Amino acid sequence: MPKPSASKRVLALGLAALAAGAAGAAPAPPASLRFEQVFDTRRPASVHYEAQFLARDGRRTQQVQAWRDGDLRLKRRTGDALEVYAVHAPGEPEYEMTVLDLRRKIMTRIARTNLFRIGNFTDWFDLAHGLKHPRGDYTLRSASPPQGAGPQVGACTWYALGQVGRVSDVCWSVRAQLPLAIVDAQGRTVWQVTRLVLGPIAPEVFQVDARDYVLNDANSDIERD
Repeated sequence: MPKPSASKRVLALGLAALAAGAAGAAPAPPASLRFEQVFDTRRPASVHYEAQFLARDGRRTQQVQAWRDGDLRLKRRTGDALEVYAVHAPGEPEYEMTVLDLRRKIMTRIARTNLFRIGNFTDWFDLAHGLKHPRGDYTLRSASPPQGAGPQVGACTWYALGQVGRVSDVCWSVRAQLPLAIVDAQGRTVWQVTRLVLGPIAPEVFQVDARDYVLNDANSDIERD
């Protein structure tokens, strides 16, 4: 079996970092709330935040810092390993993403259409708002803060989101359009915002500095496959 290209390996790392903190789901009584109404992002806020999330192995905590310029641009830095940039066409599903492997000095570019072609159905909402849109049936209801949930950096409202045998409690900030905390069915805090700043962000934050980086064009790789 051929080895995956370097661009695809870097892309997989970037997507895994972006997926961290996405709420799980579980069977429950019929939903009385709609995802799009509760997690409404039609008037996107500009926000800079820092958060910690539980890694996929369930043991390590990782750090992420993100800047979101409304519905236009996003930058996320995960530890000292990855930077992900995304540029969005407002009102459209399409976006372009650039992933920087900070350690190996590799830059990978890919478009949303090609993400779909390799089976990764990540939309702008998933990237920019820290919460993965459920695929298929789900339940959503108002909830009380789960046991062990600590204070948040801002006002937020708790909801229980269920899908595919799992449930997550999500504390959603209407003002920031961001989950300030996500707690899984085992009571573990899998996502926690630790610093939150609302307001305009300097344009230079979103400029990709790829000096001395090797460019891998994932779009070309995927289109040749």
